[in-house]
Order: sequence, then C-alpha cells, then structure tokens
Amino acid sequence: MEEFALSIGMKGLGYVKVRDDMTFDGPIDKFLKEGDREKLIEINGSKAGDVIYFIADSKDVAPKLAGQIRTEVAKRLGLIDESRFELCFITDFPMYELDEETGKVIFTHNPFSKRAYRNTCISV
Repeated sequence: MEEFALSIGMKGLGYVKVRDDMTFDGPIDKFLKEGDREKLIEINGSKAGDVIYFIADSKDVAPKLAGQIRTEVAKRLGLIDESRFELCFITDFPMYELDEETGKVIFTHNPFSKRAYRNTCISV
C-alpha cells in the first residue's frame, strides 16, 4: 500500500496493524498516547489483524486520497463485486461553503443553482 500511496502523490502512508492481543504494530504506534489505542479500536470496531490507515493532507486533498486508498484496499482484498453496477443518489450534498481566504460563500457543486433558503442547500 505504501508503494500505491506514493504513486498517487502521497508523501507516505501511516498505519497501525492490530495484533492478536489488541496492541498495535506500525510506524504510527509510537505517536499514540495512553488511551488512544482503545479509542481507535472503539471508533473503528477494529479486530485482530485489521489495519488502520492515517492520511494527512489538506482538508480538500485528504478525503480524495482516503477514497483512493479505500478503493485500492477493496480491490486487493477482492471486496468489489465487478459483476454488479450499483447506483447511489446523493440528496444532501453541500452546494456552498465558506471560502477560507475570503470568508465569502462559494459554490462547491453546481454554480448554476440558486440558493434554496438562507444557509440551506438542496441537491438532488
């Protein structure tokens, strides 16, 4: 996965593997404080043998990289049924957000849509 991460432009890929005794193994473990491991296991529902990846980048880039890593892991583990095509309808995608530099409301989805109500956006 490290090689794949580098190939998509990441500078590296942090991870921990959950051991049989529910301790961690991996380069990120040394940065975890008391209680962090238990919290990660609780949040993720992790079991022995699981790997937890850590992706650090800007708030715009990190989700895209996480999606690519997630898809690649699913491909390698044979979790994607290639014989099916399933649709997903996004009905509440945020159409607007605040621009960090200007503080103004900007479009994130469809620049030709009108604002529905004050700070309420609807996308179908």
